[in-house]
Amino acid sequence: MEEIRDYIKNLSIIDSHEHLLYPNIRKREKTGFFGLLHYFESDMVSSGLDVLLSDNAMSKSEKYDIFLRYFENTSNTTYAKLIPLFAKELYGIDKIDRTTLPELDRMVEECSQHDGWYKEVLVERANIEQAIVVDDGSFDFPDFLKPMVYLDFLMRADHIKLVNQKRAEQGKKEYGFSDYVEYVDDYCQKCIDHGIVAAKFGIPYWRDLNLHDYIFEEAKGEFDICSDRMFNFENYIFNRIINIMERHDIPVQIHTGHVEPSACVGPYSVTNGRVSDLIPVLFAHKDAAFVLLHGGFPYQEEYLSMVKNIPNAIADFSWIYIISPSKAARMLSDAIEMIPRNKIIGFGGDFMHVENTFAHAIVARETVSRVLEEKIKDGYFDIGEAKRFADMIFRENPKRIYNI
Repeated sequence: MEEIRDYIKNLSIIDSHEHLLYPNIRKREKTGFFGLLHYFESDMVSSGLDVLLSDNAMSKSEKYDIFLRYFENTSNTTYAKLIPLFAKELYGIDKIDRTTLPELDRMVEECSQHDGWYKEVLVERANIEQAIVVDDGSFDFPDFLKPMVYLDFLMRADHIKLVNQKRAEQGKKEYGFSDYVEYVDDYCQKCIDHGIVAAKFGIPYWRDLNLHDYIFEEAKGEFDICSDRMFNFENYIFNRIINIMERHDIPVQIHTGHVEPSACVGPYSVTNGRVSDLIPVLFAHKDAAFVLLHGGFPYQEEYLSMVKNIPNAIADFSWIYIISPSKAARMLSDAIEMIPRNKIIGFGGDFMHVENTFAHAIVARETVSRVLEEKIKDGYFDIGEAKRFADMIFRENPKRIYNI
């Protein structure tokens, strides 16, 4: 059984989904330990914390004390367990307490100033050959990072108001509906020309996934009024973007399932991410590749059924390992038995900072190893089949799907 574990431990992988802060921004902001909290901060808030340590102006000493108090409450979660993992492996800190936290904070801030830190952590330490990262519009990436772009902001009323405000400042007339549609087309084409490997939609953070039906005339009327919620307009723009990506063979990543409350626009809602709401969209765009992110949790059963049956639906295991390794393991075990192996993407860190991605990759490799060991033990796979499966989900599938 050690053979498959060692094989996966040493396998160079493709990271399909990241939100990494650009290194120059991290350097400028002098990011220290509290800038790395990301998902774990949501666990602290859930446990009762009423301030965000990542952007609060209180003293470092106060932050250390508050963090440790809530770390005690939340140290059982997988989000929390990533912290001592990257602290030990990357910074040589063996435990998280009042004596070590200031030193860890100092070391993180120091590494934020190192130009080669991202490559060292991702490529050399985490053995990630390439990572697909949300671009900020500069499209200025080193070879080991590939750009994807968020596009659902183009569906939103606040963006229409923003671009019209900028046009007014330049003495230009406001966009009419046809002008705005042309603007959307041009924006998408610009991203394609700059070499994006994927389009990304985070729609459940602000509305549901019922994206198929719309009436064109009502979409135009909603644009003219520009209210905060424009169902027909939003759906029209979404489907227009999908048509563009479909023509250019650009895969479309869609957030499904669980959302982080801190990132929601409006009230938190778990049902916004119900993956089965996407079925009409997938059938309407049969030549588009839809990468359904995060395993659809907590709608795993619907998710597995959809990916099994719909040819252009692809399963993506980004984020899910650190939401719950045991749920990820059960879901992967079921996926092995249900889904053609060329339709599964095995890892995406889904983090803002490389330290967390490094730790997440360790958890992902461990979880997949455990599942494949069980499949070998049960006689479902032999060792060769298990290695082949690992190669496909961690390397071959994302390279083929994203054409990298």
